[in-house]
Amino acid sequence: MTPEHIEEARRLYTNGQSLVDAVVRSGRAASEAAAGHGVLWWLVQKALDAAAATLPDVDTLAPKRLGIGEHRYRSVRFFRADGNSPWQRVEPWMTTIVDLDTGRVLGIVDGRDSAGVGEWLFARPLARRLGVEVVAIDPPAAFRKALRMWLPRTAVSVDAFHLVQLANNAVTEARQRLSQEVRGRRGRAVDPGWANRRLLLRGAETFSTRGHKRLRDVFATDDPTGQLQAVWEAKEQLRTLLAFGSLEEAGDHLRILEGLVEAAPTVETKGSCGP
Repeated sequence: MTPEHIEEARRLYTNGQSLVDAVVRSGRAASEAAAGHGVLWWLVQKALDAAAATLPDVDTLAPKRLGIGEHRYRSVRFFRADGNSPWQRVEPWMTTIVDLDTGRVLGIVDGRDSAGVGEWLFARPLARRLGVEVVAIDPPAAFRKALRMWLPRTAVSVDAFHLVQLANNAVTEARQRLSQEVRGRRGRAVDPGWANRRLLLRGAETFSTRGHKRLRDVFATDDPTGQLQAVWEAKEQLRTLLAFGSLEEAGDHLRILEGLVEAAPTVETKGSCGP
């Protein structure tokens, strides 16, 4: 190899490590990380696949915070044992277990139910299981049974992405309900609430001056009862709360959120934005 070849190999290896960090640690999409590093998306995906396949000896580690999430690794496939048997639909779902402090993949198990996760947790030493303080999961996760059985003392939380998603769903449900109650029909392009439905789901810190004016127009025109504004304010307060990294910093904002939920005259706020 020439010195130029050696330098190119070194650059690609370094890029591979930084690409994995860009995706795992920062939560960026593979395509976004690729654009930021000036490479094609498949190079990022290849680096991620290699990192996921290289699992550590988890029994030597002592993670305190786990993340458990389902993931479909490939498209749906159809399979049959022979020419006379019926076709069977195969859902290639798997569950990934990661260390939230380091972003390291600790295990990948088949399926997205409690069976695979329970077997993985059962195989870990008792001392390691007792050391886990928090587990973050998706809201409708089917492996809660495994957590109750093998990590009974561990706090279970929902990740911030899905909490904000639930709050945004509450805003959409309130907007749709008010349209039926006030106008007796679904929203249309002439309605400020429907025309600015995506604006309602954005973070307030991203609004321009024009965006703030459009939001005020929505509340003034399509929100005679103040319910939509109440849900939107609760959603934004939840986002503010989740931006803090410690319980001490978030304490004051949690109390503000609780006050907004109690004062909001809407079932959407109490159902989706409540602490």
